[in-house]
Amino acid sequence: MSIKTPYLESMVHANEVISTQLMLKFIRGPRTSETMKFMPDDAPILIGRNFDCHIQVASDESISRYQARIDHIDDKWILKDGNGE
Repeated sequence: MSIKTPYLESMVHANEVISTQLMLKFIRGPRTSETMKFMPDDAPILIGRNFDCHIQVASDESISRYQARIDHIDDKWILKDGNGE
């Protein structure tokens, strides 16, 4: 599984045991190389500029208040646009 945006990428390698943990790594911007880890109980994970987002990208006006939402449903991580509604 891979999620890649201008600022984030997810990491799962073929030879690793895949767990339910989600790891996201910033690939550009002021938080470059920072890695965030999430467990299913952390879902929904909100990404955007708003104060209640788990992953805040406050300095970039091109990012929406709620850019994306990551849910954990049936042992799968699901990326949705906006706040997921």
